[in-house]
Amino acid sequence: MKQNNTVYAAAQVEEDGEVHESCNKSWKGLQILDFVNGMLSLVGLIVFVVIISTRDGNSTTIHMSKQLMTFRKDYNFVAATDTLNQQVKTATCSNSSVIETGYKLYLDDQKWVDVFRGIPLLYESGRSFDQAVLVGAVLLISCMFQFGRAFIPTYDPGSGPDAWRWLEYALTAPLQIIIIASALFQRDLHFLLIIANLQCALVVLGYLLELKLAIICDIKCVQNDGKMRAYQDDTDTFAYAVIKVWLIFIATCMFHVSIWWAVINKFLDAPPTFTTCTHDNGPPPWLEFILYGQCACFSLFGLVMLVHILIVCLAEFNDKTDVEWTWKVVTWMYSIISVVAKLLLEYGFVGLIFSLSTV
Repeated sequence: MKQNNTVYAAAQVEEDGEVHESCNKSWKGLQILDFVNGMLSLVGLIVFVVIISTRDGNSTTIHMSKQLMTFRKDYNFVAATDTLNQQVKTATCSNSSVIETGYKLYLDDQKWVDVFRGIPLLYESGRSFDQAVLVGAVLLISCMFQFGRAFIPTYDPGSGPDAWRWLEYALTAPLQIIIIASALFQRDLHFLLIIANLQCALVVLGYLLELKLAIICDIKCVQNDGKMRAYQDDTDTFAYAVIKVWLIFIATCMFHVSIWWAVINKFLDAPPTFTTCTHDNGPPPWLEFILYGQCACFSLFGLVMLVHILIVCLAEFNDKTDVEWTWKVVTWMYSIISVVAKLLLEYGFVGLIFSLSTV
């Protein structure tokens, strides 16, 4: 009996050694990918700085606005807003779709003691930022994190929930959203703050979701070998963990749809007011490239997340290699999508700047 136990222990050690060797190969492959991504981000940053610093054209500084609902009751104010409403209607072309749908200025008449005329006014917030600086910051932050993951010896990418990767996204994704929205005529300070923080919250939920997926992986492994894992405690049950995962995923989807619905709809509302007027060609096509390209990349993160959930919830994990394979594939996908999204944003922004310089 003792001899059998010795043979089993030796076999287990050999199996663990093979798993460790396989994992090391995976980690090295992922670190090579991070190194390549870091080089791409660094080259992109250098090229971007050279192009922006040598260009001649419009400034990339964005002056943000605030909105104030102004209520007055004097005759001159009411007459002025009525005149402004008529001017807004005639400012667009006669064949514009907004005229056909009865486009008019928003006015709100409220009756308290007297009747007050209300109109939303945009005024300067006194705050501004340079879009080019934000693009450079996104590339620089990404470059630092990617090289860090590539060269730190103790770093094991793909071994489970990766806090450093999600921290990179939490820093860069809100900046990307601000760049995208501000390039699409959205300059309201409060709107930009809301969607940037909503994007940051979405990233944090993504990391939380991975932690819950790790618990499910641990539960499945315990069912096979009876050993507790790092992310599990005695209160965890498979059904409860799955419910939490899907609730978090639904929340991330709601955040994602809310952000891009607001950005896309605000953009689509703008072109009809000038497409057939003084600007015969409408807005530069680079705006659509930035908008829909970035929306597709950000949506791919959600698709990878969904596939990851389905694999973890439905697949059977017989040993550690099965679990680590899922984290490896997901890490590869996230890393590729992330660097592609940032380089596409840089490319689109440079194209936009040069198109505006020729107007």
